[in-house]
Amino acid sequence: MTTTLIRGASWVAAYDTSAQRHVYQQDADVAFTGNRIVHVGPNFQGTADHVVDGKGKFVMPGLVNIHSHPLSEPMNKGFLDELGSPALYMSSLFEFMPIHRPDGPGMVACAKMALAELLMSGVTTLVDLSVGYDGWFETLAQSGIRPVVAPMYRSARWFTKNGHVVDYEWDEKAGRAAMDAALQLVDQALAHPSGRFGAMIAPSQIDTCTPELIQDSLA
Repeated sequence: MTTTLIRGASWVAAYDTSAQRHVYQQDADVAFTGNRIVHVGPNFQGTADHVVDGKGKFVMPGLVNIHSHPLSEPMNKGFLDELGSPALYMSSLFEFMPIHRPDGPGMVACAKMALAELLMSGVTTLVDLSVGYDGWFETLAQSGIRPVVAPMYRSARWFTKNGHVVDYEWDEKAGRAAMDAALQLVDQALAHPSGRFGAMIAPSQIDTCTPELIQDSLA
């Protein structure tokens, strides 16, 4: 395995085991071999295959985003941010969101943009709440991020006819089929050759799932 050294980082967010708390270190080295950190502190004495100049940099553990929708939110920026139904507490969920959905290539493009923004913001692990789409796992793997795949499913969809009453269109068989498909995606994610994938099931919303679907999800 190769060892990478970040030498002389201006600031490092580290953990002090004796004090049992996080601390900030200045002018410190951080070295890691493979996926294991082997040194945090001053004056790393080992050999390194790659050396990164840490001057002017802040080294910290990667952030974890536990709720994200990469397949759609980049397209919603500037659209749903400015729209809302006054009679529905200015929510855009029921009237505007259903009419603005990306197609297959659009989902991949949205996901790539979202993952790039997340990584640039320091996120290295995320829970990806998405519906299954072609290229989902490939896009996540190529990004280098550590994903927890969370395929969503539900028994009903929201809609509004008049802008102030929320209605539901129920299809319990479709919800069950979507759950079965989600379970298959979970198995595929856990078997991904990268070894970086986690997975969880994700009933979409409490009010769009039947009690039986929620109970079976828990089981």
